[in-house]
Amino acid sequence: MSLRLRPFAALVRKDLRVFMSDKRSVILAFVAPLVLASVFASMTSGAADGGSKIPVLVADDDQGTLTRKVVAALSADPNLAVSETTTSEARGRVHAGEANVAVLIPRGFGASAGKGFFGSTDKPEITFLTDPTHAAEAGMVRGLFTQHAIQETSRDAFSGPGGLVAMEEAEHQIDKAEGVPFPLRQALKVMFRDVKRVREQTPESDQAAAASFGFTAPFIAHEETVAAKGQVDHAIMAAHSFAGMAVQFILFASVEAGVGLLTERQKGLWRRLRAAPVSKGIILGSKAVSQTLIALAILLVLFGFGAIVFHVRFSGSLAGFALVAIAYALTASTFGLLIAALGKTPQAARGISVMTVLFMVLLGGAWVPMFLFPEWLQKATLAMPTRWAVDGFEGATWRGLSFLPLATKAAALFAFAALFATLAVARFRWEEE
Repeated sequence: MSLRLRPFAALVRKDLRVFMSDKRSVILAFVAPLVLASVFASMTSGAADGGSKIPVLVADDDQGTLTRKVVAALSADPNLAVSETTTSEARGRVHAGEANVAVLIPRGFGASAGKGFFGSTDKPEITFLTDPTHAAEAGMVRGLFTQHAIQETSRDAFSGPGGLVAMEEAEHQIDKAEGVPFPLRQALKVMFRDVKRVREQTPESDQAAAASFGFTAPFIAHEETVAAKGQVDHAIMAAHSFAGMAVQFILFASVEAGVGLLTERQKGLWRRLRAAPVSKGIILGSKAVSQTLIALAILLVLFGFGAIVFHVRFSGSLAGFALVAIAYALTASTFGLLIAALGKTPQAARGISVMTVLFMVLLGGAWVPMFLFPEWLQKATLAMPTRWAVDGFEGATWRGLSFLPLATKAAALFAFAALFATLAVARFRWEEE
């Protein structure tokens, strides 16, 4: 080893020993992200595997034949866990946060639904009580209720007891309807009369079989996850969790390193260190390298744990993953140097930088999916290194990206590292002002 590299290596070893001797720093860097990533991966994996149903309260104030069939169809749906209750109890439980969605079926629904099916303006009103923090579940429940209600109502309209009354009223409505062309009006009347004649001429024994008819969705929905071959949903969600936690806690570790630099300067250690025969570049470079090694160790531990316990798979380029990992580790370490360069006191720097990290992690897509952001904000997040890091880690795991796309993300991270390093060197103060 050359004489110039010996002090550099000594400083790097010193920083690593100091880091490993600080239990608080080790827990923050390794244990905390492991625990949080495991919790998030476990929570999202259960949902991804279809292991959880949406709990729904149903208050059937009509208690008619049609509504009982609709409630039975909802209860049989594999996506829902239906509990019947009263209207007042449903409102109270949703208001208290004990339930996410409730469906209120009013009195007279069965008598009015068939008429509404044939275009009557007197349609029953279904109320969906929703918790504002569970809008996605509420939308799914509305869709499933609509599907089952249309199927059961169409059965009743064409073969149930309410169908004849509904069609007779529909005939009267057609005569009063304005703007309906005469040929269409006559064709609708003929259709209603033919349906009534067939029902009258059908024996009761055959009407039970006819009751199985009902309008259903005119297609079969096939859901396909667009991911690398061999990836499963729970592993995809786990990969996202570990990528997000790695990005977040590596930045936190860099913040602590930057605050540590400020503490050393406050104690006058930097002034004495500069008296040694080492250059400014060696001192700052050793800090950047030691923190980069710590960040790479965090990534290795987190993704290794995710691969072993949660079956996170690297379907993309391993060389691309390594390049993104090195680029992000260097970006985080230079970010810590920038904190030390711009901060005045350790206390003030820690508070501001933690808020900055949380802001960067949020906009980087580590907490919530990027599609929830407005389009303009999605484009603006490209100015965040965390966005490139999360995309890079996900691309190397469940997206299965090749080396070139990952190298592009790494290049963006190297650019951020160069920017942070340049600003840190230009603004770094060796003594207290």
